[in-house]
Amino acid sequence: RRVSVQRTFLHIHQDVGPPKKKQRQKKEAEAAEDGRVEVPAWEEYFKSNGFTDCQLVQTFVWKHKDQKDQKDQLIFACVPYPSRPDGALLAEVIQQPAKDLVQCKLKEVQSITKRPLF
Repeated sequence: RRVSVQRTFLHIHQDVGPPKKKQRQKKEAEAAEDGRVEVPAWEEYFKSNGFTDCQLVQTFVWKHKDQKDQKDQLIFACVPYPSRPDGALLAEVIQQPAKDLVQCKLKEVQSITKRPLF
């Protein structure tokens, strides 16, 4: 079954850069006065393209040095959007000190996976 994409995410989310705090507060205040509820861009994208029972999941890559062989071990953490992973909780789960756990940057993820990011 083919699903046609009607609008892209960037088309829905006109402000490509991160919104400034004062602008965001102004938009929220205007929406509250009018009684409107601002829908997040991803939810609007799913709704406009007919994806009703979908959950967006983000993947974060963390690394830590293994105590035995001193090599970097990779941890892939998948969390539902818009949540973020908690480094301290992750360190507790893998039974490693939190200070040894480092979140990988996008360039590192690209070199690890040998794939383009976007």
